[in-house]
Amino acid sequence: MIWGLRRRWASGWSLHGRDLSRALFYRVRAWSPGAVLGRKGMRKAVRILTDEGPGMLLRRGYGRLARLWRPHRRKKRPTYSIATAWGPLAFDESLAPTVSIIIPVFNKPLYTYTCLRSILTSKPNQSYEVIVVDDASRDDTGEMLRAIQGIRVIRHKDNQGFIRSCNAGANIARGRYILFLNNDTIVEMNWLDELVRTFLTFPLAGLVGAKLIYPNGKLQEAGGVIWNDGSGWNYGRYDDPDKPEYSYLREVDYCSGACIMLPRELFWAVGGFDELFAPAYGEDSDLAFKVRQAGRKVLYQPESEVIHFEGVSSGTD
Repeated sequence: MIWGLRRRWASGWSLHGRDLSRALFYRVRAWSPGAVLGRKGMRKAVRILTDEGPGMLLRRGYGRLARLWRPHRRKKRPTYSIATAWGPLAFDESLAPTVSIIIPVFNKPLYTYTCLRSILTSKPNQSYEVIVVDDASRDDTGEMLRAIQGIRVIRHKDNQGFIRSCNAGANIARGRYILFLNNDTIVEMNWLDELVRTFLTFPLAGLVGAKLIYPNGKLQEAGGVIWNDGSGWNYGRYDDPDKPEYSYLREVDYCSGACIMLPRELFWAVGGFDELFAPAYGEDSDLAFKVRQAGRKVLYQPESEVIHFEGVSSGTD
């Protein structure tokens, strides 16, 4: 009876009993000692068996199989939280920085302070300036910013929204590259240097984004995906950020604006953030598509890691 059954595999092939048995034969043969070890491994196994006995061969063989089947182990990451109070910080001022870091803020001074402190403690090798755009905050954000030395501050009298705040910061930027960074972020070591290195290594790089990680250690985004219907998705969301598929530099559809870098001249050549998307959302993917239209590449750089609390800067609605 079993020989009369037909099975349909995921590939769409139909297997009769004879074909099924042949497939099982090749599957078993693929896991035979010769296939797993290869010729060199087989010669080594024979030598161990001859010189050290079957017990040692079994122990060493078990160790090899354990390494082959060992699952991916998630790296233990620290938990992240915002500061409970702010204090004075002092940045080195640069008249000709390599990077202009633009941080739009609206209220939430402790998030902004935590972000600024993380930039300072990450000690980038690249010269940079920090431009904070206070979009008419109604709390004590202004008082907190006055305690920070070495940063440039733009204060709006009326709330302009996230996109206009970003463009306002870019208008006064002096760096060769501009980097847009949300205030609800904590940057890791080497984050800035790795982004700059990407442009130096790949001349066609037009926009580069960081690996975004939730404070609980789960992946938020390893580059963004735009589907055929125009909807978007954060690739790898809620997965382990250290998996191999999220750990190599590659081209992506877009990178979320929580942390993106691009040359200042290119930013203005493509028109900056389009205010059509004001007050926020959609401007980052639109910018990525304009960068590609200009003949440059949009890249995801996993060596630049940024913790993102998400939704604090401009909500999630």
